[in-house]
Amino acid sequence: MTEKSPVLLRLTSLRAFAALLVFLFHVRYDGVFAVPGVAMGYTGVAFFFVLSGFVLTWSIPASMSKRTFLRNRFARIYPAATVLAVCSFLLPIPGFGQGIGGALLRFLLLQAWVPINSVAFGGNSPTWSLSCEVAFYVALPFLLLFLHRIGWTIKVIVSVAYFLLASSFVAVVALHGLTAPWLAVFAYANPLVRFGEFLLGVVAALAIKNGWIMKVPLAAVLIGLSVLGLALTRAYPLPDAILTPLFLAVIVLAAQRDLQRPKGLLASRWMVYAGEVSFSFYLVHQLVIENVGHLIGHGGLPVAAVDFLVSVLAAVLVHHAVEVPCQALIRGRLSAARSIAVHPEALAD
Repeated sequence: MTEKSPVLLRLTSLRAFAALLVFLFHVRYDGVFAVPGVAMGYTGVAFFFVLSGFVLTWSIPASMSKRTFLRNRFARIYPAATVLAVCSFLLPIPGFGQGIGGALLRFLLLQAWVPINSVAFGGNSPTWSLSCEVAFYVALPFLLLFLHRIGWTIKVIVSVAYFLLASSFVAVVALHGLTAPWLAVFAYANPLVRFGEFLLGVVAALAIKNGWIMKVPLAAVLIGLSVLGLALTRAYPLPDAILTPLFLAVIVLAAQRDLQRPKGLLASRWMVYAGEVSFSFYLVHQLVIENVGHLIGHGGLPVAAVDFLVSVLAAVLVHHAVEVPCQALIRGRLSAARSIAVHPEALAD
């Protein structure tokens, strides 16, 4: 397996679809335009978490030190997240009004640990998921050491058991109507709860590296479980857990297809580029939606189209003006392009 495996290209492209799903959800949630079929678009973040675990585990060279890995992760997310945090204070919405403590936590990407709505989701609200990712990044080198020391049966049991335990907690909160505000925030955003999704991606990547192949019957079972679960309940935020088996199947099948047929639409240059820019798109889209609405008013498909266009342009700007040069600077490479070629885990979330 080489570090330039095309599986990274295809899975990177999938991030663009997940980012678009989250965008469409926020367009609907913010009352701009009622896009059909995206009421559960927030589950795109669960897809990101599974994908992140898979891509990082797939691409990290065994020789990479913990220090280098964490430096690369810092270079990947902190510069753009910091710039957008500053922008969120300067723009009319949300502006600076969330409190110094909450603002500091958001700058440090620690906000998801605090089960208070205005802290976890304040400012540039989508960055709560980066708070989870930071926790996953810190845990991953130690997690891989542990997983490499145990057998495959135990790997599967540990990952599935953790996911089911976390999902059971979410189910209790969602289905029993527990109304304490902090519980709802904890069940949706806390890194300990969301770690199960990341862990499944990690173990799936290790399995494929070891030669395992997901057969059609297993994929059908995973997809069927998600379909059945949605038929039974869509109580927020339980669909995150319900759809995770489907997301896992999609990611694994896409990876396997890349190994067999590396060419195709998802591996095309423009789709890969869309996947690379999707991180910036994810960071900017909520601020764009809120501030475009503030300037020209909410409502209607034309406004939603403006939101999308401005989000794309802003994402391209942030990607090339912040992400790429900062990665080059922090990693000490001649260029971010060369850095990504040497360390393809830079393409992961």
